Amino acid sequence: MLGAVLAIVQVLLIPGDVWDAMIREQMVARGQDASAFPGGSSVVRIFALVGGTVGYFVMALLAAGIVTLVFAFVLGDEGRFKQYLAILAHAFLIPTIVGLALVPLKIAQADPRLTLNVGTFLFFLPAGYLLKWATMMDLSMLWAWLVVAQGARAIDPKRSFGSAAAVTMGIYVVMSALLALLPGSG
Repeated sequence: MLGAVLAIVQVLLIPGDVWDAMIREQMVARGQDASAFPGGSSVVRIFALVGGTVGYFVMALLAAGIVTLVFAFVLGDEGRFKQYLAILAHAFLIPTIVGLALVPLKIAQADPRLTLNVGTFLFFLPAGYLLKWATMMDLSMLWAWLVVAQGARAIDPKRSFGSAAAVTMGIYVVMSALLALLPGSG
């Protein structure tokens, strides 16, 4: 719940003209006439608020399901969905807090979607799938997935942190790769 509240605060702290600039930039990228956009930042903010709040819960539930599937069913740990959901809910606070700290940079760059990501360091990649994939791999999410690995290790103390981290990083990399395939993502 705290993560969703922090996501809402992020959206509210970003001025409406920044949201409008983002929409116009997306329209130009798609070859549409950006001057036709009337500047409905309040509507965009409402969609961002609803999407951010619902998205936070959906991603936590989806990720907990995947982690439970991998650790409990495939690897045979004793963890339950509830435990993995608690771990993920806490771990996902990291990117939310980092996102909140990035609000001034998001405003200065006029990009509410701005993150610190792997693509920042791979700027030399040509535009395409690999750059999109690298851009989707947020550094604070990598940190959060390491926290999930520590939680998985706590559930099954026989498991080493290294093996749990390899599994959770693998889950995040595969999830990012699949999300990068979606049109309009990144």
